[in-house]
Amino acid sequence: MLTFLICYIPLLAIVLAAAACCVYGIIHAIEIIIADNVVGGILLLLLCVALGIFLVIPILISTFRPFFVLYRSGRDERIEITESDAPELVQLVYKLADSTKNKRPKHIYVSAAANACVFFNSRFINIFFPVRKNIEIGLGLFKGLTTGELAACLSHEFGHFSQGNMRWGSVIHILNALITNVMGLNDRWNSAVNKLINFPWIIGGAIIYSLAVKAVGWILYGLTIGYMSIMDFLYEKIQLSYLELSRKMEFEADAVSARTAGTKNAISFMYKLLEISDRTDVFQRMLLRLANRNLTISDYWKTYNKVDIYLSGLTHKEISSTETISNPLSPIADRKLIVDNIYSTHPDWQNRIIEIKKTDFSSQLDLSGSAENLVPDFIWEKVGNQVLDDINKNVDHNRDIVVIQEDNVQPYIEKELYWYQYMPYFQREVLEFDYTDCQADDKAFTPDDDSALMTISRFEAAKSDFMNASAIHEQNIKIKQLLYDGVWYTRKNIPMDQIQNEYQQTLISAQEIDRSICKKALACVDDKNKVQTAYSIIFYAQKYLTEYSNIITPRLNKVITILNKSASDTNSHQFQQIQDSLEDFRSELYAFLFNHTNLKLIESIAPQNVIDSINDFGERRGMFIGSSISGDAINFVISLSQWLKDAHEDLLSRSKMIIIDACIGYKHIPIISNETDDRLNN
Repeated sequence: MLTFLICYIPLLAIVLAAAACCVYGIIHAIEIIIADNVVGGILLLLLCVALGIFLVIPILISTFRPFFVLYRSGRDERIEITESDAPELVQLVYKLADSTKNKRPKHIYVSAAANACVFFNSRFINIFFPVRKNIEIGLGLFKGLTTGELAACLSHEFGHFSQGNMRWGSVIHILNALITNVMGLNDRWNSAVNKLINFPWIIGGAIIYSLAVKAVGWILYGLTIGYMSIMDFLYEKIQLSYLELSRKMEFEADAVSARTAGTKNAISFMYKLLEISDRTDVFQRMLLRLANRNLTISDYWKTYNKVDIYLSGLTHKEISSTETISNPLSPIADRKLIVDNIYSTHPDWQNRIIEIKKTDFSSQLDLSGSAENLVPDFIWEKVGNQVLDDINKNVDHNRDIVVIQEDNVQPYIEKELYWYQYMPYFQREVLEFDYTDCQADDKAFTPDDDSALMTISRFEAAKSDFMNASAIHEQNIKIKQLLYDGVWYTRKNIPMDQIQNEYQQTLISAQEIDRSICKKALACVDDKNKVQTAYSIIFYAQKYLTEYSNIITPRLNKVITILNKSASDTNSHQFQQIQDSLEDFRSELYAFLFNHTNLKLIESIAPQNVIDSINDFGERRGMFIGSSISGDAINFVISLSQWLKDAHEDLLSRSKMIIIDACIGYKHIPIISNETDDRLNN
């Protein structure tokens, strides 16, 4: 609250002082006019009225408006339940609320998410008088958790209930809305100021009026720059303070979870959540891909169960809803460098596990059984249908929607998700090696080998440590100290050699895993050239996308920022700035296209209109030089730059799938053959 007042009162004081100055200026101008200095009085009156109408009044409205708005937090897919709907679940929620000495939630909602959260609607008054909170419980969690693990999850949320600092969310929301409202005036305001600055010269005795209008414009311009700088400064300080507080609140909520549900359940929940969230995400992405082909399923949760069984079979890792675990289901290497992301609302997952393991609590509540049994069938069905309705918004309603019945869904699952066991190896950058020197070896690699998974995890952890340490050492991340391998260091004495050696050693080991995958792929196919070509494209596309991110993306973002700022009228200086920026970007894109892009490869996948655009690009130099800027020209360069990125991401994805297909021997699962399913076969 103190921080809110410190941030808001000076802002309000500035606005009110400006308003008072305008009123005083108008009164003084009238006095000057009465004293027979008509010209001087009129000039002062014009200046004060302009300041009041164009600056003070809009900002004053924007400053007070957020206090009279109800900020709603919610999603359409949430479904409210009562004790009569799901008595066992609601009674568990009430039991946990009482155990954590919190008020029971005002409303209880369920969704298909694999998470839970606290939310509430608020007004400005709720900064001083807290509002009762609601809780959302994702049924996706219930498919792998014991009742004790679910209690750990919900107790974490009740840990937030008890935090008076949660009202900070309302404070930050209101302050952000205030700043956004003020910044939202920017385009209209700039347009008005530019008109004053560019006011035409009136020849003759009235030239003084032109001078007065232009002077008002330049004064307003200076005041605008100063005010927006204050807004930017406040926004950054407020956000960083809130994010730091948010991370501390997560640790506190974790402690409540361990005390209420027991340390064992809290740790097990954290480990299972990783796998459950991953599988839920994979399942919903599968449904979106089917919807894009105008296909849908008949039962959301029954299909989810089949997906879960299939993925467990692929990975040999079952998520049990009757037993707790004390280690991750998939091997995860601990990072040695412990440092929180100052721009994150949550602390590092590994840090949270470390803090929970320091506790040793046993729950005093009866939390036996599977969480899945707490929810009646009709609630499962209602939530599942709600999700399917939402996903099916992606279908083409001009074509028939094909519903895949439950008895026929298994082949679709296998067709869509056969690659899942290879995901940890290919949802990352494949390390370069000499693929032409690899010898076919069917036994070189097994995707569910825990030692291989751990090797990759160790490398990713060491890579993250090295990149963060380098950023801290070079002061790109501003922190005073860090913890590495159990020892505290300052920025000046970070053991960079030790961190780099760890990174290099794990890189060599991970590179051997990538090489072994290549050996297996070569052993499982007849056309070995196809595998080698795929690796060639993978290494090319990865390098290309890295260079694109370093060279093109910053320049593209700069262009888009400048264009957004000039959505309203612009003066001659701003027009020249836009023109120079666009021409620089066009020139940079041209050089990048012909110096970094494999044009022969691109031409093999690009539509003819894109090929024509690439060929014509070299002839279109100076397209942004002249007295005007063509909207078509802007669209051309931006669209071409985006297409190049998308095309290489698609090339990379397709090439990785070729390697995965090769490793399983091109054993595609046959799709059900019937009259209504020709589209999917094609």
